[in-house]
Amino acid sequence: MEGDCGSCFPTEKREELLSKLDNIQNAFGCPSKYVDVTIYGKINYADSIFLTFIYDLFYDKNTNKPTSFGSIWKVRLDSEGGYVEPAINISNIFSKYGARVGVSNKCYSSCVLILAGGRYRYIGGEVGVHNISVSQLPSDVPNNPTSINRYFATTYEKIENLFERNRVSTSVLALMKSTSSLRIRKLSRDELNSYGLRMLNTAYEESLRYKVSQKWGEEGVRKLAEAIAISDACDQDFTDNCPSDLDGLFKVIELIESK
Repeated sequence: MEGDCGSCFPTEKREELLSKLDNIQNAFGCPSKYVDVTIYGKINYADSIFLTFIYDLFYDKNTNKPTSFGSIWKVRLDSEGGYVEPAINISNIFSKYGARVGVSNKCYSSCVLILAGGRYRYIGGEVGVHNISVSQLPSDVPNNPTSINRYFATTYEKIENLFERNRVSTSVLALMKSTSSLRIRKLSRDELNSYGLRMLNTAYEESLRYKVSQKWGEEGVRKLAEAIAISDACDQDFTDNCPSDLDGLFKVIELIESK
């Protein structure tokens, strides 16, 4: 989903947006009502508008459940970054609807914000961060040091809030701030896990724990922890090296959510 639009598509171009569905590929042998979406290239405002449209089409706004039209199976990320604001918007969409998000090649800079919003994350490529930068300031930000510093401070505050909502460690934010925008600080698998960018979103994991404790008590919590530990033990990537273990975890989650 790469484009040159610097603001957004006007609402009257709904049909034009709908035609872009032709670029969405069917997921791995799943029924046709399940589709994959790939975000590649530079992240911009058009991506945010398009994904908002797609999720409005596939999911009920009130229940966050799939409509009869279908559902998004996985979202693949292959991006060197881009605009921060649309990346935050996309991340919030993914967090709201419980997206499965994977890195198929690379996910740098603002792309990591999108990855943070995934309910399930599959890391099959490189993940890296650096300091935010802008090639053009928003029209309402005067070009002077005070205004620019305030703009960056406000942007970092939004990023910090996003990480907090998804229980991602602020250590990632510290790495962003301390790495020049001309460099990429790549995160190891151990760092991804320790910073809360593991397969299962920690915020969602906590909500599952609460539901289980309310319905099945400590024994249920213990079994949930065992299922999660099995998935963590996998060298998990976007190709699902150990699908039987992951299927077991997803069946547990499906049972929890259905009760």
